[in-house]
Parts: sequence; structure tokens; C-alpha cells
Amino acid sequence: MRPPLPMLRRLGSLIGLMALCLSVATEASETPELKGIACFTTVQGDVRLSPDEGKAFRPELHQVVPLDASGLETGHDSFTAMALSNGLGVALAPLSEAKVLRYRQNPFRTEKESFRYEPSVSELRIRLNRGTLAISCDHLSPLSEARIELPYGNVRIHAAACVIALDEAGIHITSYRGNLTYYYPGDAGRAFISSGQSVRISEASAGIGELAGQSGMEALPEGWKQMSESAAFASKRVYFKSTGETAQQPAEAILVVRPGAYEKASPRPYRFKE
Repeated sequence: MRPPLPMLRRLGSLIGLMALCLSVATEASETPELKGIACFTTVQGDVRLSPDEGKAFRPELHQVVPLDASGLETGHDSFTAMALSNGLGVALAPLSEAKVLRYRQNPFRTEKESFRYEPSVSELRIRLNRGTLAISCDHLSPLSEARIELPYGNVRIHAAACVIALDEAGIHITSYRGNLTYYYPGDAGRAFISSGQSVRISEASAGIGELAGQSGMEALPEGWKQMSESAAFASKRVYFKSTGETAQQPAEAILVVRPGAYEKASPRPYRFKE
């Protein structure tokens, strides 16, 4: 007696799902982790990149560098933005300092290249020591992780455009788009922050697992929204092309030309004789 057709269909779907999960797990576990790269799309003023191995230097515009285990610092009236090979855009305000604790990424196949979704699996951990940081992220891979370590607690980025700032009043976290999660120190709980929310966490409130306050979006500094937009713009200025699944670099950075560049008049237009 043959099994009913609906049962066979369910069995086929289950087998297909198991095969997909096995494929993803194999890709995540067997592919070697490589150092993730970043392309600087904006470098204004005094910007310093300090790799753990090597001397500190000022990155050039459109320079591509491995970002793993590197410090980044901006001076007065300085600003920088960059596109990361996992699809994130990152911007750092004046008088800010951050440390990329870990940025590793798996190589990916050509057919997975995308602006909208992360084509690979990656791990990003940045520690914000002072100042203001903006991050824009459309859709990370479900197997990837992006976290911002803070003086107390940390933030996990899901799919969001957000700004994180440190000052004497504590930690300020603002989501202009999407969602993120703040984890209180010592497993004291977590706070979900969705689009249109801005929260503040003080050292005292973090210790008891509570927010110190919330602010309306209209009361925030104007520069924060601009920073968020700069990070989002940076993420779309560079297209990361596959270098093959066995490459020693996760991707190749290709600068995307602004549409207006094609509309400029030629400096020496051709003319035909009559």
C-alpha cells in the first residue's frame, strides 16, 4: 500500500529543509574565517587607524584595509565613514574612539553577491570607548553576529540604522530604522529598541536592568540623523565581489560610481564636420 500523497509531500519538504540546514551548517563550520575588510568612503580631518600589527596611519579615501583588531580615532572637526565587506556601513563622529575587537568573515560564492542581504557569514565586535558611532545594516545572515561593546553592556545589531553615543549622562542608543537589542551587564536582562526610539542607560540603571530614560526623536542632536544617513550611504557606495570560496580575502571592494557622474558634460565633446 502506497503512502498518501500529502504525506509524501510533507516528507519531501522535510528532507529538503534538512538538506538546506545541513548545507548552511557545513558552509559555516568548514569555511575558514578570514579577516573582514573595509573601504573608507569618507575621510575628513584627523582620522587615525591603528592596527594591532603595524603603525598607526591616516587612511586614504577609498582605501581598502583589513579591519580586524584595529583602533579607529577621530580628532576635532573630523569624520569618517566606511563600507564593510559584510554589508554594514559605519560612521564615526568627531572626537570619537572605537576598537574593532574582532571582524572575521567567510568567503562566499558569486551567486550570493548582494547589496540587500549579507552574502556570507561574519562576526563583528566593536568596542566604543568614547564619542558617537553610527551603524547601518540591512539584513545580516542569520548565522552572523554584530555587537557593539559599551562601558556597561552591549548592543546587538539586527537590521537597523542606529546611532550610539557616550557622554557624562551615560549611553544613548537611537534607532532611526529597524531593531536592535541592548544587553545589560551581568545577564541582568535586555531591552529591545525599535525604529523611532531613543533610550538612555546610566551606569546605575544598567546595574539594576532598567532604562534611565527615553527621548523624543525631535529632541535629538541634528547631527545624529545625518550620521545615520552617512553610514547608510557608505554601505551602498561599495560593492563587494566574491573572490572565490578558497580565497585568502573574503571579497574584493568595487567602488560604485554616483549616478550623477554619468550626467556630466564631456570636457572635450566630439563634433562632426558638416
